[in-house]
Amino acid sequence: GSVAAGGLWDLAGGDAGDAVSGDALGTVGEAVLCAPVLSPDGRLVGLLQALGNLKGGAGAAFDQEDEENAASLARHLAGLVGTCAELRRREAEAALHQVFARSLPELCGELDPHRQLRLMAEAVCAALGAAHCTPYLVDPASGELCTRADGLRRDLRLPAGRGAAGRAAATGRVVRIDDARDGDASERSEPDESGRIGLVMRSILSCPMIGSGGVVVGVLQAFHAAACAFTESHEDLLRLYARVAAVAVENRQILSRQCGGALWSLPADGDVAWLRAAMCSGAQELLHSDCAVMFVLNVAGDRLISLAPPGSEGNVECR
Repeated sequence: GSVAAGGLWDLAGGDAGDAVSGDALGTVGEAVLCAPVLSPDGRLVGLLQALGNLKGGAGAAFDQEDEENAASLARHLAGLVGTCAELRRREAEAALHQVFARSLPELCGELDPHRQLRLMAEAVCAALGAAHCTPYLVDPASGELCTRADGLRRDLRLPAGRGAAGRAAATGRVVRIDDARDGDASERSEPDESGRIGLVMRSILSCPMIGSGGVVVGVLQAFHAAACAFTESHEDLLRLYARVAAVAVENRQILSRQCGGALWSLPADGDVAWLRAAMCSGAQELLHSDCAVMFVLNVAGDRLISLAPPGSEGNVECR
């Protein structure tokens, strides 16, 4: 503790309180030499400590040369500690990139807009350690930001320029709020967002999804319950993912227009069950309904039989 406060420390014949350094190692030292390990900007990152004149040993007291050697070694250790820290940071960053990379095939192959948004939210939460993520898409007609929340039959709409997400869409730049409880920041955050997701969120990170021609096609907004949870590294990572997500959104929009807006997904196993699901999904999307079921007339012409979606218990018949 003295070294952390005052630098190099050489103690000979210390009292019982100073001898605790040796006790921690199971020995008692009559001489202690400590040198601080400082980062290039002067921050304490470690401590080098040597014990001399151990009871039962033949050690000698430390001299001026030992002090100089300890200081020199501490400087070299500082570089090593910094290198190790940088390697750990890069490994952690690479792991986060892998989280996004593993999600890209499914994201780019998904043609259902709501499932695509859910994939984005899951990837962002996993990579950034966020408690919640709300992806928005821009409505080209109104300029509003739209998203679909679980349990709601209609899209949630956010006016252009409102809140952190609206500001990100309007400016095309990342908006980071370290503490939404601050007075200045409260006007930039969504006042009803915490209530809707059932959590109190203090950190907000909103990143625009910029597509071809520099057009903003959506916004990824991440939340965290702690203040100052997001850093510049998180901004860079989310910005990188947002660029890829924008490409996936534009590709899905192009394919959806070519398919007439009805087919949202392709068969994964060759089964025709996907077609029933696609028809119901397309009708549900067009009608903004909670559920859509298609009935067909049987051969005798006296009953209607529902085409049960995959995973349901079975078909439903009625006269």
